[in-house]
Amino acid sequence: MVPGRRRVRFVVVVLGITAAGMSTFLPEGLADAVARDLGTDVDRIHIATVVYSVAYAVCVPFTPVLGHRLSWRGVISIGAALVVVAGVLGALASTHGAFVASRAIAAVGAATLVPVLLSAAGAARRSGTATGVAFAVLAGATSFTPDMARAFVNRIPWQLLLMAPALISVAAVLVAFAVRGATTDRAHRPEPARYLGTLATCGFWLLLTAISMASAYTVFGRSDELATDVGSDVAGPAVFGAGGVAATLLVGLVLQNRNPERLLVGTLTVLCLVFLGFVALTHVEVGWAASAGLLFGVWGAATWSISPVIQQSLLRAAGLDGAIAVGLNASALYIGIGAGTMLGALSPTITVGLLLAVLLSALAALTVLIRSRIVQLP
Repeated sequence: MVPGRRRVRFVVVVLGITAAGMSTFLPEGLADAVARDLGTDVDRIHIATVVYSVAYAVCVPFTPVLGHRLSWRGVISIGAALVVVAGVLGALASTHGAFVASRAIAAVGAATLVPVLLSAAGAARRSGTATGVAFAVLAGATSFTPDMARAFVNRIPWQLLLMAPALISVAAVLVAFAVRGATTDRAHRPEPARYLGTLATCGFWLLLTAISMASAYTVFGRSDELATDVGSDVAGPAVFGAGGVAATLLVGLVLQNRNPERLLVGTLTVLCLVFLGFVALTHVEVGWAASAGLLFGVWGAATWSISPVIQQSLLRAAGLDGAIAVGLNASALYIGIGAGTMLGALSPTITVGLLLAVLLSALAALTVLIRSRIVQLP
């Protein structure tokens, strides 16, 4: 593919991933306004995010099958159309049930976009850098959207803000069709019958994704409580997101010529130390706000550094079935986040949740070490 077309394709990747990432937690930032207009409780609006996560995790392994019949542009167009429909239905919703249903449709749209876009990033000439940038965009769009929505919801109607992912996804489609040839090779389209083979080939990396994300998100849902316990007034999710964006960009630059297993062991070790640091700060009488803020940033950096490394390893292992591998990995990611969030919610204290996160991080690091030793055996 000529350089101009390659750049256009990457612009489509960035726009599409931005739309999908924003769509995930946008209702969290609009919860108060939506609840007021729909005459319901804020807690019931949070259910929309749960429904979105479940629908995404269920659908994302199977949406790459669309690539067997359609072009790259066609798949992106379908995903964008679903995001637009979800935005319109959500903006026009007059009941809580209708709003939740619109989020399920948005999840299917995002699940259609993400695998083909991340697979395209992995197929780029400098795939490590492209994958890192793609995940940096995803980290930023996911982490910063709630706070941005809260900042603008008093100036702009929430119905218009809810349409933002739809407008961005439409822009991605327009760019995709703007330049002739800005598509992926037909040889990269997945065959439905190859799911089991891809699952067998990439099973280790999928399991690692689930365990790693479970450890990273065990106490994420209680980040405000954690910030209070460690004597910090920082906005935990925002600092977490900033660390994630910076780290994924850096990992993308070094991923080209580094051993992915060493990077994973190092990142998971850092994650263990972060959670142990939080445990220590919760038992210190004097507030250490600066240290807590730093830990939130390193936590986000370590969490989001894991994904591009695993993604790159998955694409290498899957070969031409990269889109299927990306879809399965995205599902494993959401399963891990859901499992970790549930463990954190069930933990009697924040300290117990942190210790569970330490154990899961250590388990993931040990799994990588064991595999690296086995693979090296003659």
